[in-house]
Amino acid sequence: MLPPVEARVDRAGGVRAEGVPATQCGDRPVTDSFLFIVSPYLTAAAVSGCIARYAFTTRRDGDDAAAARGADAISRPVRAAWRWAIGFVAAGHLLALGFPESVLRWNQQPLRLLALETAGLVSAIAALAALIAMAVRRVRAADAGAVHSPFDVIAWTLLLIEIVSGLAVALFYRWGSSWSAVTIAPYVQSLFRLDPDAVLIARLPLAARLHVFCAFALFAVVPYSRAAHALMASIDRAASRLAGRASNAAPSWCAPDALRARVQPLRVRLIRDEGEEN
Repeated sequence: MLPPVEARVDRAGGVRAEGVPATQCGDRPVTDSFLFIVSPYLTAAAVSGCIARYAFTTRRDGDDAAAARGADAISRPVRAAWRWAIGFVAAGHLLALGFPESVLRWNQQPLRLLALETAGLVSAIAALAALIAMAVRRVRAADAGAVHSPFDVIAWTLLLIEIVSGLAVALFYRWGSSWSAVTIAPYVQSLFRLDPDAVLIARLPLAARLHVFCAFALFAVVPYSRAAHALMASIDRAASRLAGRASNAAPSWCAPDALRARVQPLRVRLIRDEGEEN
């Protein structure tokens, strides 16, 4: 039999055998504090500034034209596949982060857990395939003379790392929809409470931590990329359609032209009365 080994607790609170050197992780708390405590609020500040810039400034027609040229370089089926796939993945993440208790109740039955994980994995694979196809088309467009800003390159790189790291988590650390509900969801909630707690997130595997940090970095970079112009153009088109439907659904006497026609005679009459009094 092997002789008994005496264990002791080191200064960092870790338990290790006598004679085994402590792990060199002196800089880890500082790094975790920046990655998971400071960077989320830096990202929020960057996104808020970009939203204010788009809200209070008029976009140039050249920006919309550049976004249109970028969209024309990608075929419609690829764009549709990308939007559906990444939309499903994003919806799943928002559901897991916003309603962790509901997700845990859903996952109590193995078949439903397996269905949820499989749907997320298939959607992520489809999103990765569509992203690669779009990247290839953009590279060909760049060879043809199209210009891409550094923010576009950084955003695409971060997006690729984000999807690949998410797939790595799904493949090697299964049932992420369950364990993320008790690790990542409380961490995100602590960020909204302005009392960030990165203890649980710092103990996750490297792929999971990379996935979380890349999400913050991506949100900080995307507003400065051409994708933001395409997004704002889509929002403008949707807002115009909603405004048109609202005006059609409103009563005829509430239409702007009808109101103007009703107010104009009254305005003329008031001006005439004032002239007669003078």
